[in-house]
Amino acid sequence: MVSFIKIEGRTLKGIFQERPNRFLALVKIENRILPSFLPNPGRMHELLTPGTEVVLREVLKENRKTGYDLIGVFHNGHMVSVDSRVANKLILEALRNRGMEELLVVGLNHPDVPTIHNFCPKKYSCSIRHCGYGFFEGKTEKGAFSFDGGGAMVHCEFKEGWLSWSPLRVENDGVLELLGYDFKKVEVALQGIIANDQRRVLQTS
Repeated sequence: MVSFIKIEGRTLKGIFQERPNRFLALVKIENRILPSFLPNPGRMHELLTPGTEVVLREVLKENRKTGYDLIGVFHNGHMVSVDSRVANKLILEALRNRGMEELLVVGLNHPDVPTIHNFCPKKYSCSIRHCGYGFFEGKTEKGAFSFDGGGAMVHCEFKEGWLSWSPLRVENDGVLELLGYDFKKVEVALQGIIANDQRRVLQTS
């Protein structure tokens, strides 16, 4: 299932001029230069070059230093999202749409999110073998399980550390029971991680 995030507020196109600091971009629209909040600290040298067409979103809020967010950049005929907040929202929406039970979420620096090495009992993790192309498979007394690992997983960085996820494939519910992976606990932790990261980005705007 494909997930979408609705863009709220009025959007307009302009031409990127320069980036005085990590979170500020100057965009030309007609004869005006609009200071715009850039919700992404990455360098993005290949995207944000002077003269590039960009998309702004108008933000009508008090106590803001700018009235616009730079949310998209046109690159090779496609609009690329540069709003790191959207990626986090999309992750949560994708997890909701897919059903948390289908996903193995692992990470670092969070007590309720396991690592790739301890998401299941040791006797089952010892059975895991690499079958090639990032595909890993393990066995339990009730059947097999598999997931994507390493570069084949999807990765995202949050304030609290890196999270990665992959489809978790099992032969039956008995395998899930033996693995002991607490999907609900991880889902609640993930919602908190995303909320904390969202607040951190909003404070910089």
